[in-house]
Amino acid sequence: MAVLCLDTPAHQRHDPPVDETGSATVNDLRCEQCGTPNAPSARFCQQCGAPSGGSGGATEETSLVPAVTTDDHGPGRGPSRRSITPVVAIVVAGVVLLAAIISGAVVVSSHGSSRGQPPVVPVVRTTVKRPATTSTTVPSTFAQLFAADSSGVVRVDSTGCSSADVGTGFLVGPNLIATAAHVVAGSANVTLRGAQSTSVGQVVGIDTVFDVALIRAESPLTGHVFTFAPSSPPVGTPVATIGFPEALPITLTQGTVSALGRSVQFDDGVTRSGLIQTDTATNPGNSGGPLLTTSGSVVGLVEGGRSNANGISYATSAEIAHPLLVGWRRSPQPVTLASCGVPTGGPNVQAALQLVQSWATALATGDWATVRQVDPALANTSDASLAAGYGGLKEATIAYVFGTPVNLDVASIAYEDVGTGPRTNVYCYQLTTDVARGSLTVLSTRQATRPPILGWVDPASVSNVIATC
Repeated sequence: MAVLCLDTPAHQRHDPPVDETGSATVNDLRCEQCGTPNAPSARFCQQCGAPSGGSGGATEETSLVPAVTTDDHGPGRGPSRRSITPVVAIVVAGVVLLAAIISGAVVVSSHGSSRGQPPVVPVVRTTVKRPATTSTTVPSTFAQLFAADSSGVVRVDSTGCSSADVGTGFLVGPNLIATAAHVVAGSANVTLRGAQSTSVGQVVGIDTVFDVALIRAESPLTGHVFTFAPSSPPVGTPVATIGFPEALPITLTQGTVSALGRSVQFDDGVTRSGLIQTDTATNPGNSGGPLLTTSGSVVGLVEGGRSNANGISYATSAEIAHPLLVGWRRSPQPVTLASCGVPTGGPNVQAALQLVQSWATALATGDWATVRQVDPALANTSDASLAAGYGGLKEATIAYVFGTPVNLDVASIAYEDVGTGPRTNVYCYQLTTDVARGSLTVLSTRQATRPPILGWVDPASVSNVIATC
């Protein structure tokens, strides 16, 4: 069945007996012969006259703090306490004994008396300080993860020859974005939309067998930079992905790892191995997005899902993707963008498409200054008038249809929200571009979708409409 590509346990301690206050118990000094309590300063037993064996002097309180070594077992596990080693214990005992002798206290072990009294073990009073407990680190929730890290997830708009695609990528450096190869393969233009900025992208590494690609942004994108896990998580591990399913605004879905090491044939005819299977909901537009654990580590790149099943999707494991991305980062391998049949030389079609995409993005984001700069026909139009005419436009991506770098026919796939709910429209434009000056002129426009398509859909699903432009 074809699969569719988607865009040491703690050591014990031996403490002296303690009373209800937490302090070690203290017994009075007694005669070795008859067991009668004696004053600490007495040299002879007042009862039988036997020598007491003491040198006089009062006992002192001595503070003993066992050495504690804290082991850092990582998030979610608290420190373990290690007991004093035998050598340290002997040293500590010697110090206590010496201190007692110097102060006049006597530490003895009584084995009973001739009168049959129970054995008494006098000890020096000690105050034992318990090591403070360290609270364990609570694992992050996916809600916390989304709030903290989603700024590093990037929408990837790929303009092909008579086609358009939307996928997901994520920052692996200030200007480097990882994604799936099928999102950008054969593209004539790549636009990257971060949380706060937009940039043109250049593919600097692509592997269509493992479906991994690396894009370099012409201008840095700000946001969270992700790191990769060293190995795949066990089956049953909670995971989530962040992306742009069906070209919707940024979205998080979560599930679990269902299986590891899967081999699956995809709709491009390539059989890919070593895949992570998950029941995390993914759709076209999620392709290339990060598959994450609650720690925020990337364990895979979203690959695709079965067209005839629910709850089965796949991701290229980090063990496969990460070495490829590291290699391209060290030795970039720039990919030539598709020319779409336009002869090379002079201003190329990619530069013209980039200009058109920047204009469409400015309209979608309400960047009226850029709109007026790129389209001189709107130079004298007020912000209020532009907002009234284009304020419902939320996202827009373009598809090259036909033409030269100067005279272009393009389709704009527009995602709108005009108060009646989200909808998708395809507009056909004839444009004249002046790449050197960074300006364009709209010669004609028409709406190809009548009525509009309800909801926001994947650009690939409107390829038949794009073909009519």
